Amino acid sequence: METMTVERTIDAPIDEVFAWLTTTTHYTRSPLVLRCRLTRRGETAPYGVGAVRSHLWLIGWLRERITHYDPPYATEYVVDRSLPPSRHELGRMTFTEAGGGTLVDWTTRAEMRAPLIGAFLTPHLVRPMITRSFHSILDAASAALAPDHQAEPGKLVGARADERRRAPVTAPGGAQVPGRRWPVTVVPGLLPEAYMGCPAGAGHAGPRVPGCRRTALVRQLGCWV
Repeated sequence: METMTVERTIDAPIDEVFAWLTTTTHYTRSPLVLRCRLTRRGETAPYGVGAVRSHLWLIGWLRERITHYDPPYATEYVVDRSLPPSRHELGRMTFTEAGGGTLVDWTTRAEMRAPLIGAFLTPHLVRPMITRSFHSILDAASAALAPDHQAEPGKLVGARADERRRAPVTAPGGAQVPGRRWPVTVVPGLLPEAYMGCPAGAGHAGPRVPGCRRTALVRQLGCWV
């Protein structure tokens, strides 16, 4: 058996990091992960004890079963079946608060199940493939959970961007612009006259918005400053 461990500090609160990494459908944001499905829900939470996850990565297919679930500090799993065939004893993620971020420790213990050559291929082929996949998934988590101030000007990233794209925006007077990809094109006449009388500010990512007062409302409606 080969023990493989990858560590990463992610600049986000521990509960957000735990939720992202234990919801394995997020893993498809990694270019090394093709498909992830929750095929059976856990006893007390969707990805809790008893949950079964089916993964198709570039390195193969895995069916995992959750054996321990302690949010937001730890989760453990075992691979019941895989292609190529493997022996698997333990998969564990632990989460520790580290300053303003979260230290993730991802460990797995496994070996390729192949007569004669399995013991040789595990450290020389399987280990680098698995650790590279873990690093790629943690890269995706870091990008998705990055604070807004680390995004490019006028751009939101990751989970926060997804939430902002889905949420409707309420304009003065109670009108709403349905959630969509940002920046939103402002419909003429949507803003009241108080916002329509001064020169538009600089820094627009989309069409110029007449009367930009550099307010949070106008930024949400498409005028990024």
